[in-house]
Amino acid sequence: MADVDAIAELASTRRWRTMSACRDVESNVFFAEDPMGLFEEQSAKAVCGQCFVIDDCLAYAITHDPPFGVWGGMTTAERRVVRKTWLNTLAS
Repeated sequence: MADVDAIAELASTRRWRTMSACRDVESNVFFAEDPMGLFEEQSAKAVCGQCFVIDDCLAYAITHDPPFGVWGGMTTAERRVVRKTWLNTLAS
């Protein structure tokens, strides 16, 4: 896992969004409207996999904890695991 200070630093600015691969992609790809969301999740992760700022996006999502959507190539459930570890590191 990345250094706690590095994650906070990456998340402190949102300038990375101007360089994101998703900036020109419909938001419904990342924020699926259907309950299963499987097709959109796969599509979103494919976009994230081509992104130069995926780490910045994930750092933002870990520190700001958006309640839904694919951020930094991870679903909400996947981010919860990473966030829990990050918060435990902060508490130590």
